[in-house]
Amino acid sequence: MLVATGEGENLNFNWLSPIGNRYNDSILTIPQCITAQTGDFRLIIYNNVRSDTLYKEVTVNSSPSILIDQSIITDYFDPLTLQPEITNATNPIYQ
Repeated sequence: MLVATGEGENLNFNWLSPIGNRYNDSILTIPQCITAQTGDFRLIIYNNVRSDTLYKEVTVNSSPSILIDQSIITDYFDPLTLQPEITNATNPIYQ
C-alpha cells in the first residue's frame, strides 16, 4: 500500500505503475501485486493550477512455493508429516 497526502483543496492523485497501470486515488492498494511491478511508481499530485511529481521505488518479491513429491504413499493409520522448505525467498513474512 502506498499512501499520498497533500495540502490544499481540489487535489488529484495519479499513480503510474512500472508496468503502465494507472490509478486515481490517494491510497494505492494492489491486492495481487506481481514481481513485474518492481520498479518506480510515479505519483503526480495536482490541484488544477500546478503539479508535483514523486517517484517511489518498490520491490515485489516472488511468493515462496512448496513442492511436494507426487509419489507420497501413506497409510490412514500412520500420520504423515511434511517438512516444507522455503528457498529463494528474501525476508519472507509468515502468517
